[in-house]
Amino acid sequence: MQAAKTIGLDIAKSVFQVHGVDADGQVVIRRKLKRRHVLAFFEKLPPCLVGMEACATSHHWSRELQALVAGSLAAKSALRSGAIMQSPIRGTSAPSTSDSNSTMNFGTPSMSS
Repeated sequence: MQAAKTIGLDIAKSVFQVHGVDADGQVVIRRKLKRRHVLAFFEKLPPCLVGMEACATSHHWSRELQALVAGSLAAKSALRSGAIMQSPIRGTSAPSTSDSNSTMNFGTPSMSS
């Protein structure tokens, strides 16, 4: 099975529909996902184009999916540089082995006033 290049995500209250196609437009993913399984599903996929309806909830899911990509890219970069991490997605990390005073923050940046 080829990897999905484009995914359509239908957002609902509790059950989401996922429809993915490869580069040739052939359907490779067609699933129903409960809300609690959406991020775990996308964590397993390589980065791809995700389309969803425009609503207030789509902004939330867009930020969550972008954080997954940003976290995985930062994690790969940190692993290449020798850093030790516990969880690259949820914002917790251990200090780098080369500098015990530095930490890496992954996920959504906190807003300070």
